Amino acid sequence: MAERRMFAKTIIDSDAFLDMPLSAQALYFHLSMRADDEGFINNPKKIQRMIGASDDDMKILLAKNFILEFESGVIVIKHWKIHNYIRGDRLNKTAYQEERALLTVKGNGAYTLSEDLKEIEQMDSSDIRKMAYKESSLPYSFTYKIKRYFEGKECPVCGRKMLSSYKSTIPTVQHNIPISNGGKHEIDNISVICESCNTSIRNNETGDLNNAEVVEAWDKIVEADKKKIKWFWDVSLLDSQMSDKCQADVGIGKDSIGKDSIDKDKDILSGNPDHKMDSVKEIIDYLNQVLGTRYTYRNKSNNAMIKARLDEGHTFEDFKIVIDKKYAQWHGNNEMETYLRPETLFAPKHFESYLNEIVNGERTYGSENRDATGDDERRLDEHIARVEAGEFDAEDEEFRRLFE
Repeated sequence: MAERRMFAKTIIDSDAFLDMPLSAQALYFHLSMRADDEGFINNPKKIQRMIGASDDDMKILLAKNFILEFESGVIVIKHWKIHNYIRGDRLNKTAYQEERALLTVKGNGAYTLSEDLKEIEQMDSSDIRKMAYKESSLPYSFTYKIKRYFEGKECPVCGRKMLSSYKSTIPTVQHNIPISNGGKHEIDNISVICESCNTSIRNNETGDLNNAEVVEAWDKIVEADKKKIKWFWDVSLLDSQMSDKCQADVGIGKDSIGKDSIDKDKDILSGNPDHKMDSVKEIIDYLNQVLGTRYTYRNKSNNAMIKARLDEGHTFEDFKIVIDKKYAQWHGNNEMETYLRPETLFAPKHFESYLNEIVNGERTYGSENRDATGDDERRLDEHIARVEAGEFDAEDEEFRRLFE
């Protein structure tokens, strides 16, 4: 085995590499220095302990796909052939030929698992995954609701904000013990991470990540849903009582129970007098969550500006896209960061152009482009919204099915 190793700057100067903790970067260098001439290492845990690296550092390297792991415990440096070129007459072939046979070399020189192995993994895991979801105690709405809850929070693997505006940062459900490895689709085996890290991790175990936060978040979501259902039945009962009262008092006359009085009662039930205030609060809350600020939705200027955009037909999703775009562009820029504020982002002369601009050539993903796996979940929220607006029949079979 050679005493010297080389490292390609295209790999170690990449954002994916530099975003890792320094301890994970150091572990990568030490593993690479001790790999055989084809990049294989049979004692990664010993090297990890020797330099004082943690299990999380190894998991990050696996999650980021800088190393590949085999069932035997042997690992290989994925970009080994990009880092090092060893002449054939000087190459000492690896002793781990069985593991080497599972790899192919891509056009850029990186190792990857053979296509045949990938197809087998996908075929086997598909049926297992369907069974796990079918046997799960979690409702169909879980995936959609937990992903929406973690919108704007940091990915526990890479540290980036999870934002649905860009495909690579969309929040996704990660099974800490993969279903293909015997894990369950249950709350104590689930974390929420970004799309990019989820793709990189593949079928590797991840540890707890942010599972404790997921459990706490799901408890809050369930409690909130119970309150929504109770509110619906309370309003339905009150509406029924008012209807009976109106019929009984019909002989009193228009002056006593006139149109204005009845309309006022309906407004109290449906929330119409201030129906936009909830949207304003939701938008300001999301802005504060992303920016780490403390703007208030009761500020008259902020309130008026957001309501004006809503009157133009814009949706909450449009506001999220604008916030996410400008945060990605201006955060960390001393000159522009000061403009991350409601009066700039939501101004009539700026909002439309911010919404439709393209950032770094990457397409903006609205709700219509998200995965279709949450159809039931989205419909559930739509039904709840219709209930709150007084536009839904409680006897509808579809409503009962979604709440099961």
